Amino acid sequence: VTVDSSHVVVTPSTTRENLYVAMTRGRRANRADVALDRPDDAHSAPLPSDLPEPTAQDVLARVLANSGAEPSAHQAAADEAEAGGNTTQLGAELEALTAAALHDRWAALIRAGLPDQGQADLVLASEAFGALSAELHRSLAQGWDPEAEFQRLAAARPLGGAADPAAVLHARLAAVLDHHEAQPGRPVRQPSFLLGMFPRVDAPASPAMAHAIEEREQALIERAAELLRRALANREPWLAALGPRLADPLGADRWDEAALAVAAYRDRYQVTGPEPLGRPDSVAQRRDANRIAGMSRGSAPEVTAPNAAPAASVPAPPRL
Repeated sequence: VTVDSSHVVVTPSTTRENLYVAMTRGRRANRADVALDRPDDAHSAPLPSDLPEPTAQDVLARVLANSGAEPSAHQAAADEAEAGGNTTQLGAELEALTAAALHDRWAALIRAGLPDQGQADLVLASEAFGALSAELHRSLAQGWDPEAEFQRLAAARPLGGAADPAAVLHARLAAVLDHHEAQPGRPVRQPSFLLGMFPRVDAPASPAMAHAIEEREQALIERAAELLRRALANREPWLAALGPRLADPLGADRWDEAALAVAAYRDRYQVTGPEPLGRPDSVAQRRDANRIAGMSRGSAPEVTAPNAAPAASVPAPPRL
């Protein structure tokens, strides 16, 4: 109904559709009063935008992102495909499959590297064993020999007093690998890491498991290529940091490799700003950012130093 003036109380649960209607009904005035506080301690709903000191802009930004409309069947299918085919989901599936393929190898390594089989049983039963396995997987991609080095790592200091030996071993190995990866003179390109983030190693697996791993790897590359095509079409600001795509084949390949890695990284960590790699807020993200920044140095200016317009196009990546 059209009225002389419209007044609406806006809260974080308001939908953008309702806000639009309320702010377009008044002939002379449309007023929104934005609620910033909780009614009382008994009402424990999240604060607007989950910020300790929200502003009206914070609440309105949240409302504009809060759609109450039912999507069309086409949009619902597209949303579902996006949720199941993004870099975070595909990467998690790849890592889970690879961990399963390498489980017996790491279990044998633990039993051989720890003379106390009681401690070995604790490591294999620990919740931290998954994290330790992931570090062992990363060690292979970095050229570290776990079979030759793990026993020395485990024997560096006694594990007898540790509440969780697996967590201790994980911390030790992570520190060694971070130091190893940070050494000057390491090669710029990281062929053992798919898109600069996912370790690639030969893992003993059944034909079905090997096929599933290959499928995820190919899906990750195709996802990165699609994201890069969108970024180029929209001339997104972060592309400027990569510089122009070089004309010579080697330079073009290196530009493609770095650009695909940055596109996948931004998708995985939900980076939206103009800085290509954003500001890492976790150890894993910092590792990936450092590795991808190293890749970019071999193809163009530093990804943290924008200086040039993006290239017009990039070819689709080859199949694995």
